Amino acid sequence: MIRPIIEMPLSDAIIDERLSTKAEPIILNGKNSNAVKETVRKIGQDLLDTAYSNERCLGLAANQIGHITRMFVFKFGDKFILAINPEVIMYSVDTFPSWESCLSRPGREPIKVRRFKRLKVGFLNENFELKIMKLAGRTAVEFQHELDHLEGKLI
Repeated sequence: MIRPIIEMPLSDAIIDERLSTKAEPIILNGKNSNAVKETVRKIGQDLLDTAYSNERCLGLAANQIGHITRMFVFKFGDKFILAINPEVIMYSVDTFPSWESCLSRPGREPIKVRRFKRLKVGFLNENFELKIMKLAGRTAVEFQHELDHLEGKLI
């Protein structure tokens, strides 16, 4: 289901807690794991539906649609990939300045942020299988941007 994206007012005077709270990892063991998986699948589908509905979207974190849970989608080629409990395994020494904007901060000029050029990342996919990927360029930037959201940071 397409969800509204939580936005910050232009004044920055009021910060929505959902955007500034560090997301908790998703725990999949124990007797409630099937219920947790079902909830995660629903949030994941909402992320995908919302991302595909916005032509400017390169990525979207769960807290941007109201869920303080450690997952996001990021654009890879012409599709979005769901990343559950994403993490950076390795990163390049070299960085570069990236001019970034954010769907949660509409109407603002892009902000310059330093990002790693290349990453090796790990996450669970929509089938809860571990995926390892090497990312570079714009995709590496977007992965880092969405990780910032999960840490409660906005650019």
